[in-house]
Amino acid sequence: MLPLMAAAVQDASPSIPGAGVVSVCALIFTVASFWWINARRGHLKSWEPHSFAAIVHCSMARLRLPLVLHNTGAQPIVVQDLRLTFPDEPASHLPLLWMSSPSRLQPGPEDEPKLPAGFAVAGREAQQLLIEFEAPFSGFVPEPRN
Repeated sequence: MLPLMAAAVQDASPSIPGAGVVSVCALIFTVASFWWINARRGHLKSWEPHSFAAIVHCSMARLRLPLVLHNTGAQPIVVQDLRLTFPDEPASHLPLLWMSSPSRLQPGPEDEPKLPAGFAVAGREAQQLLIEFEAPFSGFVPEPRN
């Protein structure tokens, strides 16, 4: 009777490593899926605006842009400071600093701009903002191009 029992145990042993591999793969998939869906930190994406407003004086330049910021990850991202630069332009060495968040794109007398303040972009969401940038005018004038 003992030889039969030993044969049954030997037949069952090859299936245990297969079940272990499947269990470990399921655990790895579960943890990776949880991280991807709930804990992954993304980055902010923005696109070219289709309109803008600009004021250029002899001493300063202001530029208003409607920006859309999209958070690609699951965790919220806090935006504390925005700067506008033109990396392909050698004449523009100063970044334009975030000066206000106006209520509309076209400047007017009833304009009530908000001072720059940090804001959060929730995970996998987009937020549209009007941002006004300003810098001392250095003689650099951006030109339209493709």
